[in-house]
Amino acid sequence: MATLETPSTNNWRSSFLITATLLFILIIAEIYFRIIPGYLENVGPGPLSPIKPTSRHISEEDDMFGTIFRKIDVLEDMGSAGDEAWNSLLIPEGGGYIFARPEDPSATEAEPWGVTMFHSLHCLSMLRKLDPSLLSTLKDKVVVLTGGATGIGRSAVEQFHASGAKVVFGDVVDEPAQELASTLGPSVQYVHCDTTSYADQLALFATAEKAFGQVDIVVANAGIGQQGKDIFTPDQDVNKEPALKEIDVNLKGAIFTARIGMHYLRKVGGGDLVLLSSIAGFKETGGLTPYMASKHGVIGLLRGLRITATPENIRINCICPWMTKTRLVNAIEGGWYKLGLPTNEPADVARAIIICATANRGTGGKTHGGAVLPFAGKILYISGGKSYEIEDKLQELEPVWLGKENSEVLAKGQAYLHSGVTSWDALN
Repeated sequence: MATLETPSTNNWRSSFLITATLLFILIIAEIYFRIIPGYLENVGPGPLSPIKPTSRHISEEDDMFGTIFRKIDVLEDMGSAGDEAWNSLLIPEGGGYIFARPEDPSATEAEPWGVTMFHSLHCLSMLRKLDPSLLSTLKDKVVVLTGGATGIGRSAVEQFHASGAKVVFGDVVDEPAQELASTLGPSVQYVHCDTTSYADQLALFATAEKAFGQVDIVVANAGIGQQGKDIFTPDQDVNKEPALKEIDVNLKGAIFTARIGMHYLRKVGGGDLVLLSSIAGFKETGGLTPYMASKHGVIGLLRGLRITATPENIRINCICPWMTKTRLVNAIEGGWYKLGLPTNEPADVARAIIICATANRGTGGKTHGGAVLPFAGKILYISGGKSYEIEDKLQELEPVWLGKENSEVLAKGQAYLHSGVTSWDALN
């Protein structure tokens, strides 16, 4: 016999559904407008903050996040056995990468290679740590590096040497460069090299080949900051030609290094070329126009070369550090620290160089945890000692910022230009 529903039963059911719906909406609103913003405020300065919450970050009402991270802790403790489970939980296809500073004293508590659940699911995947076995692939490899006497370059020379590589580096600051080479021993050699001089750079590479037989890795690190006042201010004499030394060192020098370096890499069947740009390569800052133009140019160099270099087994990647504690930023350090803004140590940026130089050198598809091969054509943004891969996501989102139709038409045109059917020679 069918059960008849009375009006009172229907009213009760309707009231229950309405109440449940309102309660659900309130819970979602609580999470969206209060818990998540408060959580993000606690863990970092913006939507790319990689800090992993701990008990000091998570209140009881945020325990939904705590539960996720307790699961992540278990996966981290599993080591390589947890990689597959970690990837299935956190790493979206086409995401960016994060490297953290392993020697940071707070890393064991606040940021053990951590990435927030919210960010990892929507923006970023994560490289959790450097694989020591990949560092060992640097043993007896020959590295040519420009600008190795101080700062980032010096730290990179030290890290390559510590991993067993042979290094020939150039610079124009002789005393600290000679001291470094003398300290590290015969596997590290210094050559005075003005990177704006093509002849000097030819001599640098020739020295490396003569001393060690070949070149496997090239790092175009040499660079300078803004030289003098902004040439575009109204108080500048327009009749006086500007020197534009920033362009000569940062861009012209990098082009020279890349051109000569690729010649030597071809001799050994390929290798790695790492270019040093800056946050100024993709983000504007007033009063630094020539410097910004030079660093934008380095990213253009990466994007232009990766099309032709990849088929030759030459992997080209680019580093874009934010505020790094070198002599180039002495004038702004005080105010920066007062604002509590993140800073990099030279060793952090040097580590990103090592990442680029080793990510493709594993066997059997092995690479640094969380990376996607081939690791080429990437741009690593370095902030607060952490490295974020930003180029993949920028390209992935092209239909959003360019428009779907424009993106599709552009892809068709680019495919034609890269097909070999046409040639730019007719323009010469």
